Amino acid sequence: MEKQTNEKQEFNLGEIIGLMQVKLDAANSQILHLGLLVEYLYKELEEKKVGLDLDSYPTWAQERFEEIKKINETDTGKEIQESMKKEMEEIAKNIKL
Repeated sequence: MEKQTNEKQEFNLGEIIGLMQVKLDAANSQILHLGLLVEYLYKELEEKKVGLDLDSYPTWAQERFEEIKKINETDTGKEIQESMKKEMEEIAKNIKL
């Protein structure tokens, strides 16, 4: 998959596309399983007559989203983003077209 030349990793575009497809397939699988889990949990709670206040979900989701955004604005969040950016730039530099 990788060739070593001049101490740099070079990637073939086809290999990168293949790897991205594997990641996409894994992400889609995770989304599907998460959806199934939510559906199962909701069904189980409904059968046990546990009342859920789904009307409050949009407010809760917005508040949780804001919390996550704040985490991303911390030094740790910025470090993670910078690391990911550098990784993607390194991969892009080594793509042979």
